[in-house]
Amino acid sequence: MNLIKLLIVCLALTFFPSAFAAGEQPTTAPATEPSAGVISAGDKQALQDHLDKEVTVEGVVSDAKWSSSGKVFIIKFKEAGDSQFQAATFSKNKDAMEKAFDGDLTKAFEGAKIQVKGRLQTFKEHPEILVDKPEQITVTEKASG
Repeated sequence: MNLIKLLIVCLALTFFPSAFAAGEQPTTAPATEPSAGVISAGDKQALQDHLDKEVTVEGVVSDAKWSSSGKVFIIKFKEAGDSQFQAATFSKNKDAMEKAFDGDLTKAFEGAKIQVKGRLQTFKEHPEILVDKPEQITVTEKASG
C-alpha cells in the first residue's frame, strides 16, 4: 500500500511540479497589454493598433465647429492628414461642454494643442473618439494670438 502512495506522489511530482511549488513566483511577468501612452493624432499606425481601446490622442486643432445641422461638434487636427483622426461630441453634451470651456468650444479649441481621452473607434473608415463629457478633453497649450 505504501509503495502505491509513493508511486502516486512521484508521478504527481513528475507531471505536475508547479502544483507543489508553494510560494514560488513566476519567472516572467504576467502578460499585460502595454500602455499606449499618448498617441499623436497623425500616427496612423498607432491609431490603427489601438482601435477599440481606451487611449489618449494629442494634437493641434485645425478645425473645431458644429456641423451644419448643429447636432455634432467635430474637432479635426493639423497632424491628422494621413490618419484622418477626429473627435466629436453630440448636441446633448453641448451645455456641459460649453460651460467647461468658457462658453465657446470653437474659440477654446481651434489652434490649441489638446489631448482627447476615450475609446478609439472607427467612424466612416477613420479613427474617432466620441466625447461624452468635458473631462475627456484637456487643453495642453492654448492657441497663440
